[in-house]
Amino acid sequence: MLEKYEMIFTEEILKYMKPENIEEVKVISYSLALTVKENVSHLLYKMNREQIISLYDECKLRESQNKDTDNEIINFTNYFYKSLKGQLLKGKSPPFFMPRNK
Repeated sequence: MLEKYEMIFTEEILKYMKPENIEEVKVISYSLALTVKENVSHLLYKMNREQIISLYDECKLRESQNKDTDNEIINFTNYFYKSLKGQLLKGKSPPFFMPRNK
């Protein structure tokens, strides 16, 4: 698992990173790559680094709150990506119900 991140981070840096931080970097990096694959990366200007990390933390909190419930998050990476994509697409498309022109 660490071999992939040695391309981004030096072995020295990885030694000092906590396992949960390595997981956070992995999930965020994968999600950012998916934005490129799904052609929504041009919307990343809407969020800065702190907002993306805050969204990650919020999703992790929701994951722990929903553990062992009907709303349990089965795949956190997918959940985080969908949350990120939702934030990026917010306000992009028209509402489903359009008001009638008078």
